[in-house]
Amino acid sequence: GEFSQPDFLRDSLAGFRYNKRIDPNHQRLVKVNDSVFVGLGIFPKRYAISNQDFEIIDYQHPYPFEVDFKEVSYQTLAMAYQGLLRVSPDGTHLVSAALDAGCAEIFNVQGRTLVPVKFIHLTAPQFVPGEGNMLAALMKKENQAGFLDVSVSPQVVFLLYSGKSLEQTPLANTAASTVLAYSWAGEPKWKITLDRDVTCLAVSTDARFLYAFEHGKEPFLLVYELPD
Repeated sequence: GEFSQPDFLRDSLAGFRYNKRIDPNHQRLVKVNDSVFVGLGIFPKRYAISNQDFEIIDYQHPYPFEVDFKEVSYQTLAMAYQGLLRVSPDGTHLVSAALDAGCAEIFNVQGRTLVPVKFIHLTAPQFVPGEGNMLAALMKKENQAGFLDVSVSPQVVFLLYSGKSLEQTPLANTAASTVLAYSWAGEPKWKITLDRDVTCLAVSTDARFLYAFEHGKEPFLLVYELPD
């Protein structure tokens, strides 16, 4: 199905009140439960674990393909692996996805420990570190864009995957038509090829319908019925 509704797209970030200082090195931060927050940012490891007072108490898990970047600082790697975080509705699992690399990871959250469930490491980022004092990872034209959006239901993780470079298409890092679906147990469910490029996803709570915005001058909300 298809219909146009420009007003549908609006800021839907769920904020939370706080009176503590959050480490400014965070790029993303999600609440798993009242005492556990997980963040991505300029950190020596991929994930920063914070307590209810937003104090970082641990860093967990290396950056994907880290062994290939021995000469690159973790600060630059953090820039190359910026991405998205989503928590399962019951707060027991977490998924991350890199925007400029084909890397997504699913974890079971046990206390304040991220226990690996599934690592989807398809491609590493191809970049040039920033020069001088510039903290940056400048993506090469041949870099394959990664996961552009993530949506989750109680049962399934949906990943909008590009896998294309700017040499192939100017939409490589903004829109894609491939959706990879995994259970929270890390089992592959579906590989869906949409009939057009989209920029973002949302899945219904019962995982019966997938919603997406088509790339274009005027956004179109698309509705797809998912297989059983």
